[in-house]
Amino acid sequence: MLNFFIKQSVISIGFDIDLYSVNLVALAYRSGSIQLVSFKTITTLSQSSASQCAGLCLEPLSQFLRKLRQQYPSSRFVGNASIPMSCVIQKNISVSHEYNDCDIEKQVKSAISEHISYPLEELAIDFIKFEGSSDQLNNNNICIVACRKEIVESKRDLVIASGVNCCVIDIDVLAIYRTLTFAYPSIRNKTIAIVDVSSIGIVFNVIATEILVHTHEELIRDISLYDEINNQFNIS
Repeated sequence: MLNFFIKQSVISIGFDIDLYSVNLVALAYRSGSIQLVSFKTITTLSQSSASQCAGLCLEPLSQFLRKLRQQYPSSRFVGNASIPMSCVIQKNISVSHEYNDCDIEKQVKSAISEHISYPLEELAIDFIKFEGSSDQLNNNNICIVACRKEIVESKRDLVIASGVNCCVIDIDVLAIYRTLTFAYPSIRNKTIAIVDVSSIGIVFNVIATEILVHTHEELIRDISLYDEINNQFNIS
């Protein structure tokens, strides 16, 4: 059966790297719709650092992408990666609604400097403005996130080495949240819980309007639960 929907779309490849595996999800976007194209988990035989795991999985990653390109030669491929919330510092501040982007950036850098010991030039910093969301009259809430640049760059380099351009690097739980709200618009602006099961643990997150308000992590000593979930849902 021909599927012109996928062949003429943009296919986004999501990379999720932990100590045991690299998880890949391929999603097709076209005309405001989203469709799952393929998914794959590439595992290593033993625990390693995230960068070592990525290196060990690079050839299978490239094979996975080459196969997708052969199946959908007319599609444009882009890559996205995620950073664990544990590697990110998050802070919320309130600023005047009269501030422009330059004023907000100054406030953001000042707030980060007060809470992180690393020099600003060693950090990757971003923020989201929520207009009219502050409890204070005429103020806006700003959600700030900061991460070591070397962590961000290592994720970007893996995506590029596998054969696609890296377009977005997001925080893992917020990336999941945004994908869910895109697929299910009815949950936008609501408080939702996300349970993330990986090969190294289970993370429970609560998000309210794109802001992480609670997180709890439980490490697991082996990957039997992870393998059981993969087997049950036929994830390979």
